[in-house]
Amino acid sequence: MPEMTAAVTLIALGSLLLGAIVGWLICARRAEHKRLALKAEWNEQLIAQQKAEKRINNERKNLAAELAAVRTKLNEFTRATDTVTDLPSTGAVEEDATDSVVPSVPVAIGDTADAGEIERLRAALEESYERRDGLRENLNALIERARKLSHSMAEKDDKIFALSRELESWQQRLPPLVERYRESEHNNTIILEQLEAERTLNTELSNTMRTRIMPLRDMQAANSDAAPPTEDSTNGHQSPADLDDLKRIRGVGPVLEKTLNQLGIYSLTQIANFTDDDIERISAELPQFPGRIRRDGWIEQARDLLQ
Repeated sequence: MPEMTAAVTLIALGSLLLGAIVGWLICARRAEHKRLALKAEWNEQLIAQQKAEKRINNERKNLAAELAAVRTKLNEFTRATDTVTDLPSTGAVEEDATDSVVPSVPVAIGDTADAGEIERLRAALEESYERRDGLRENLNALIERARKLSHSMAEKDDKIFALSRELESWQQRLPPLVERYRESEHNNTIILEQLEAERTLNTELSNTMRTRIMPLRDMQAANSDAAPPTEDSTNGHQSPADLDDLKRIRGVGPVLEKTLNQLGIYSLTQIANFTDDDIERISAELPQFPGRIRRDGWIEQARDLLQ
């Protein structure tokens, strides 16, 4: 019974260990899939950011070209008009190009066409400044988004690094656990085989005891009309009149007691005085209980009970 309990315990431990290994493999697979998904998402965001930066650069180039064209027209108009006074020079216009304020250009009376052209150019310049400011705001927003994205990527990299370390730790711990599980499974197999052998021996013993026609004592009684065997007739053993309860010895049950009686063993004194030859002779008659006499200490128990 203790052997069966130990076998069941080992089987349960093996099942738990197998479940832990399967759970770890599932967690590792999920972590790998998550890492690949995060990497793909980061690549998509990076590509989108690169496209946005390229688009902004193209718009900045177009605005710069438009601004240069406006400045060229202003310079041509300045050179062609001699009635315009206090007009800022080209250098001044270039210095104020970064400001959103467009310099005013006074015109002479009667030059309405030139004044209309100047107003149109001024409106175009203001529109270019507004577009530039809008693009600058978009650029700042993209830079802030890129900064947050970089911070998020750094955090995800840390998580991936931690998962990788945990995965390496499990990979180092897994082989010993698998080896221990295999050893436990092998030991369980051996124990189950031993239990099966014990069960087979018990079945054979039960069948033998049920099919035995006449015990040894009854055969002796049938072959002799004399009184119960004396000490001389039992080869130095005591008679059944001195019958002791052999079940007082730990490891001796009713079946084993009956078998010992059939072999002429009736008292604790006989067992206490067993010699090596007696042990070998009795053990040969008990193949279903190999080594039981020495293993359970029958001689020492019998001597303790006789004291």
